[in-house]
Amino acid sequence: RDPEKYAQGHLFGAVNIPLSDLEAWVEKLPKDRVIYVYDETGEKSAQAVTLHQRRGFMLVRAIRGGLVGWWQELGELFFVWAEGVTPSAPQGSPYSGTFTVTPSQVARGYQVIVDVRRPEEFKAGHLAGAINVPLFTQRELIAWVRTLPPQRQGYTLKLWIVDEDGTRACSIASYLRDHGYPEAKCLFGGMNSWRSQYQDELIWTEE
Repeated sequence: RDPEKYAQGHLFGAVNIPLSDLEAWVEKLPKDRVIYVYDETGEKSAQAVTLHQRRGFMLVRAIRGGLVGWWQELGELFFVWAEGVTPSAPQGSPYSGTFTVTPSQVARGYQVIVDVRRPEEFKAGHLAGAINVPLFTQRELIAWVRTLPPQRQGYTLKLWIVDEDGTRACSIASYLRDHGYPEAKCLFGGMNSWRSQYQDELIWTEE
């Protein structure tokens, strides 16, 4: 979707790549991992799936009906909104193409990688698809937890917390488990451990 629409509201943890920019991103994406794409109605997502498959990405799937289909099936589940935006149903007619998955299939295994390091550390190298939420104080952590999207029985948000060495991330994951997010986990040893074992595999950098 367009960055403006994404900024107003999107599925928690989603990475915004407008269709017009997708060609430039393709080489950064892993071919051996399942990738879910969505737009407002599912029509642009179908184009994105076709583009990926032509480049050898056979595990890319579109969320059926896009955000319109998601809302019809699951409502606001895992939606996040910009401050001051009134939540409202996405508009349009849901499009059902090939190589799709239902919103419920995605929601039942919904996982987000949360990198809690400083922005400059995040930009220097982070796990593919991670979002950056710098958390260094208890006050910051409590405030962030209040912004997390709602869960529902059968649809639990799985949070993977990452820092440089795992110490702070594991403490944050423990707090999350005690405050309504039982599936929260940390990357043991953090990015240091990841680089030691996998070098630059699945690591993105940003300019």
